[in-house]
Amino acid sequence: DMAAAVKRECLAVRNSVGLFDASTLGKIEVVGRDAAEFLNRMYVNAWDRLAPGRLRYGLLLDEHGVIHDDGTICRVDDETFYLTVTTSGAEEAEALMIDWRDTWGMTVHIVNQTSALGAINIAGPKAREVLSTLTEDDISKEGFPYLRQRTITVAGIPCLAIRLGFVGEVGWELHHAAS
Repeated sequence: DMAAAVKRECLAVRNSVGLFDASTLGKIEVVGRDAAEFLNRMYVNAWDRLAPGRLRYGLLLDEHGVIHDDGTICRVDDETFYLTVTTSGAEEAEALMIDWRDTWGMTVHIVNQTSALGAINIAGPKAREVLSTLTEDDISKEGFPYLRQRTITVAGIPCLAIRLGFVGEVGWELHHAAS
């Protein structure tokens, strides 16, 4: 029965660990010398003050200030940001960004990586324990704090590991080549 299966899954994430395929998330790279200022104009928050290696949740607004989408924004380096958007919203978000980039004449490259990258979410009180069996990288609480991101190797695969949580438990999103 579906209700029992959902309850088992919820309890597993609360009491142990759960995994799910997050590959359908929209994934967009915003790169260039104007990338931080571009995101300042597109999203709520001061993205030029976000340090490399950090991330925040962001709201993408339309020209009327209405929320168009939401997701995470990771600052990979001074000129590179990695964004996630709603599962079905990548093409619309990309088109909106391209329109405004061209209108403002900014030096920004917008690359929709949704089909090129997969993503796995691992969450729960035992998530760190399970993930530590698959990586030699430091994923300790001190070594990889909340709302940080960096590339780690998981089971031999390079992944952009994003330390966040949507379920109130320890968690990561692991973004990797879809292949």
